[in-house]
Amino acid sequence: MIQSYEGISKINKIRHNAQKTVEIAAGLKKGREDIIEKVNDINRQIDETINQIKISKNKRAQQQALGKQKYDLSKWEYSELRDAINTSCDIELLELLKYRQPKQEITTAQNRYFRIPFMRVNAPENSKLMLSRKKKLTYQLLLFFFFVAKPGLWYAHFDGQWIAKQMELHSGKPPILLTEWHS
Repeated sequence: MIQSYEGISKINKIRHNAQKTVEIAAGLKKGREDIIEKVNDINRQIDETINQIKISKNKRAQQQALGKQKYDLSKWEYSELRDAINTSCDIELLELLKYRQPKQEITTAQNRYFRIPFMRVNAPENSKLMLSRKKKLTYQLLLFFFFVAKPGLWYAHFDGQWIAKQMELHSGKPPILLTEWHS
């Protein structure tokens, strides 16, 4: 009986040792899975940072493509343009919103004081030019220009890049209203 008790005790020790080795093996396997999970998390973080860097490089490339221009005015609506003209203190934005025309077109004597396409009553070549152009239905822009050359005021209502209506007010003279294709 004593021998069987010693045999059972040895078997229990072997079972206990086997159980410990199984637990150790399971712990190693779990530790390995934890390590693999941590490595995958690190790889995910690296991929996210690489994507953020690519996005920031693309943004920089777009900004450089626009040059020094900070604003993309093609996406602005009439009300945004008007508010920017009336309320902005940003000199660069106001410079962008100024109308520019090539110097060749403003060097003639009749357009000497006006830097925009201007239709005058006694200038038939301008009316032919205005009639020959197709009317584009774009946003309308209302601007006020004050010129120092003659005492008086000049108001213009823009339809896209062309003037739809204009009015000249001079002291001592009746007001002159000019509309597109009419005077």
